[in-house]
Order: sequence, then structure tokens, then C-alpha cells
Amino acid sequence: MLLGESRVSKVQITLSSPATEPLFFRFFDPTGVLQLSSSVTQENNVTYTALITMPSTLSFGTYEGYMEIQVCRDAACSNPISYSRQLLPYSVSALHTIPVEFVNPISISESFYEGQAATTSGVLAAPSGQSKINLYITATDPKGVFIKTSDFRWNGDFMYEFTLKTVPSLASGRYRGNIEIRACRDLECSARYPVTTMSVPYDVEVRALSTLTALTRWPGVSDWQGERGNAQRTSYVPVTLDVSKFSRRWTWPIPGASYMHRTPMAISSNHVFLNAGAILYALKESDGSVAWSRDFGRDPFSSTSGDMLYVRTGTDDSRQVLYGLNASTGTMVFTSYSSFPKRDGYTIPPLWMKPMVSGGKLFHSVASGDTNGVQALEALTGTPLWFAPMTSATLQGSNLFSLDQGLSLADATTGTLQRTIATPEMMWTSTSASSLAPVAGAPGSIFGMTQPESASKTRKLVNFNVAQNKVAWSSTGTYGDNFAYAEGVVYVVDDATSMLEARAESDGKLLWSWEVPRRLISFAGTDILVTKNLVFVSFSGTTYALDVKTHQLVWTEPTGGVLSMSANGVLYISALGGSVVGFNVK
Repeated sequence: MLLGESRVSKVQITLSSPATEPLFFRFFDPTGVLQLSSSVTQENNVTYTALITMPSTLSFGTYEGYMEIQVCRDAACSNPISYSRQLLPYSVSALHTIPVEFVNPISISESFYEGQAATTSGVLAAPSGQSKINLYITATDPKGVFIKTSDFRWNGDFMYEFTLKTVPSLASGRYRGNIEIRACRDLECSARYPVTTMSVPYDVEVRALSTLTALTRWPGVSDWQGERGNAQRTSYVPVTLDVSKFSRRWTWPIPGASYMHRTPMAISSNHVFLNAGAILYALKESDGSVAWSRDFGRDPFSSTSGDMLYVRTGTDDSRQVLYGLNASTGTMVFTSYSSFPKRDGYTIPPLWMKPMVSGGKLFHSVASGDTNGVQALEALTGTPLWFAPMTSATLQGSNLFSLDQGLSLADATTGTLQRTIATPEMMWTSTSASSLAPVAGAPGSIFGMTQPESASKTRKLVNFNVAQNKVAWSSTGTYGDNFAYAEGVVYVVDDATSMLEARAESDGKLLWSWEVPRRLISFAGTDILVTKNLVFVSFSGTTYALDVKTHQLVWTEPTGGVLSMSANGVLYISALGGSVVGFNVK
């Protein structure tokens, strides 16, 4: 009940046997919260009804107790009937006059493709100090574009969250209207709470499904080699994009993929390469059809260079295998085996760095005796060149960089380790080192991410000054593994605050930030890709594009996952839910 309001409840009393004499009833609440509002009414010879009042004078809070009910032979109850005393438990909450306030969304703007459905969350706030209340949300859209889903939760911070979703059968076109939001005290919404905002306008664009335009390469733009796109691990594509030209090209469902399936892609020779379990698929960029596939027995990691595809996997007899294939046909060119590392007679976990190619050399992780490290091979033949005890490989100029207890530097031509820039925190402790490979910035500037703290989950984004052999600066946040670099700016998402941060390479200063819209999807799955004028960020099942100059949101796609972009001008999302979606971006 609300403060200042009186509430009357009906209590029904049923006798164990029919009454043979006139009966009277005594109602008593020791705390004085409940009162009998009128005389008891006899319905029949065994049933009686009483009306109990909760007064309007109750202060804010929850009241719990018992009302004593006694059956008597006289009005003064001086002659009570034996064993007729009963205790009626109760719990009464007196709530603020306006118990909830509509927080968001103030308006809804969505753009997606036919067959998809956009999801957006709403938040109702209870006043600070308000205990959890019974709250039911109804959402009515007279035009039938939006429906309310069953997702609804109290987040423990005086906030109630609910989800609105478009119907998936909308045809292409533009839809505008208003959604009426009601906050109710019961499921049937027979009693409502006062809410400050009740009507939410929306503007929804449903785009045509597919556009298979002719593929043409951007001049001077390299293929997306694999993880983070290039040997510098920057996730940067040096092109300027016009979002008005974006269109969906094709969608390919990944066979047997689970909802949480996310796989990185490699792109070259007009093909997209990705795995579904142990099977590697080569998809045609033109239409998404399968050009060829191969079962490698275990999950493969792939990278490309020109018309060569490099696949890294393992065998049942504890060996690591690197395959070199023709990217267009899948024909095997060479195979290179290495044993899992052993220490004191026991096999220890190997590194699983994804292959990286530059300057005619192929770099991948192998073991030498009891030591994990990086091996360089001739990229066309697989001929071994050298081995170095490094955890990963990022190229800048003629040097390779990797992370461990700091930043290690090696000569890319010979593999000779030159020095290490130490850090107080561990930069790497996992055998899955590839996702934590350093990112190369401007010449002499390298970025790395420390291991997360076990309790707080925070970690540091670290910038190394190679020439001065020191850490230049660091920034602390709840950062994920993926970040990107372009033209003096490093981009990273803080998962705790849902903020995309753009930090200056020179000193780590926060240049600007953008809060990712709140979505009721628990799995974040953050990835970032940058072009000359846009930064794409995939977060909580949605991909956003922001203008790097104005910092404004310019494009939204309700598909999230691993991002990559081909030299033919197609943006790919290896999406949550097990599909690959390609978008024309030129």
C-alpha cells in the first residue's frame, strides 16, 4: 500500500462444525497495525466474513505480526469458546507515494535487417532506501511493433529492469510510434503505481536483407591476416567509411555452433576462413557459400598471407601441427610437427599462439625440449629458421615483441632476444597467449595488458617506451583482452562501466569516452575494430560504430561477436548464436 492510503482486506472464518448458537468474534492486534473495520457478517451456518483495515497513518516501512481471532458466546468475549483462539500472520508494507520512477529509455531508435529482432532494456527506479516491492510491467504498442518479453529483474540497487523486443516478422521499412509503459502492483494491472514517464516514442528502420554487390579491393589495403588483422595486432583498417552505404551481404549459420560460439576469422584470396569445432570452412566472400572444408581432428587456429593459409592444431599423440595450404583450393602445401613440451618427464601445456606472417616469414608457437616458444619458418615452404623462448609475437619494424614478466624484445631476422622491460605485474601467465599478444603503436611504442587481479578483476593497460626501456604509463580498469590502436589513440572497453575509452598514446590521457547502451545480455564478448573515421565496438550482442571525431553513434547492428574486415570492403561479425554475418561497407 502507498503512504497516506488506507487498505481494507477481507478475512473469511470457517467453523469446523455448524454453529448451534449465536457467535461473536474478537479481533486483536497487539501492535495496532490491523483493525476490525465493521461487524462480522455471517454468510451461512459455518462461514463468517470480517473486513480488516490497514490505516492511512502508517509510516514508511514493513510491518509484520499476528492478529488474534477469538470465537466467543457474548459480545464482550467474557465467555470465549475453548480452543477457538487462532493467530493470523500478516506482513504489510507502506511504500512511498511515488514508489517508482521511469529512468530509461526516453526514446528508442533501432535499425536492423528483415528477420531480426531488436532488443532494448528499460529501467524503473525505486526511491533510495525503498525495499523490494511487488512490481509488474506492461508495455502496450498500438502498432504492434514492440512487445515486452518475460525478462524482468530486480538488480538489488533500487532498480527494476525489463526488456522490450520488436516482433521478428517486420517487413523492410520505417516504423514510428509510442509504447505505453505501465507499472502495476499485480499481474492483471488492476492497480497501478504512479510513474513520471509513461510514453516512449520509437523510430525503427528495418533494412532489406541482402545485397550481393560486385567485390572490388581497396587499393593498398592488406587482407585481414587473422587475429587482430595484422602482424602489429592493431585491429586497424586504413580506410574511410560512409555508413549510408552499409548493407547486409549474407549470413552463414555455423554448423553445430552453440549460442556462445564465437570464432575469429582470417580473410584472403576472396575467402573467409573460420572453424566450427574441428572443421575449418572456406567461405566465398561473394555469396557466403562453402568453397571447401577440411576436418583437422581438433579445433584449428588459422592465419593467411596472400594465397597461403596456415592452420595450427594438435594431435592425439601430444604433438602440435602446423599446416600450410593453398587458400583457394585447400590443397596441402606443407606440414610441420613439433612435440608438446615436457618437464621432468611430464607433458606441460603448450602455447596456442595463432600463426602470424610478415616479410616472407611465418611465426608460430612450438616447444623446444621443456621450453615453450616462437618458431620462425619460411612462409612458402615451412622450412624452420629459428626458435626463441617467447610467449607471443607482435611485429614492429625489424623487432618482435612478446609479453611475460614485462615486454621482451627479439630480432625478427635471427630470433635473438635483446632485452626485457620489466613490470611489477605479470603481463602473461596463460598458455593461451595469443589473445594477450602486445599491440604495436607508433615506432618505439608498444601496448600490453596485465593479468587481471583475482579479487577485483581489474588490470592495467600498459604502454612501453622501447627506446627509453621503461613503462611510459598505465591505466587501470576492468578491461577485457581485446583493444585496438589507430593514429595515436588506443581504444579499450571497461566491462564494469560499459565505457568505450579512447586514450592518448603519448600519456594515456582519456581523450573521450562513450557509454555502451545498457542491454540485458549477460555475456559481453567485447571486440573492437578501427578505421580512419570509425571505431566499431561489439558489446553484449550488439555492434556499434562511432565517429572518431564527433564521438557520436552513427550505426548500430543488433549482432555482436568477433569483428574483422576484408580488403574487399566487407565487415564480418562472427556472431553470438553461431553465425557469420557479412556487411558491405563500401
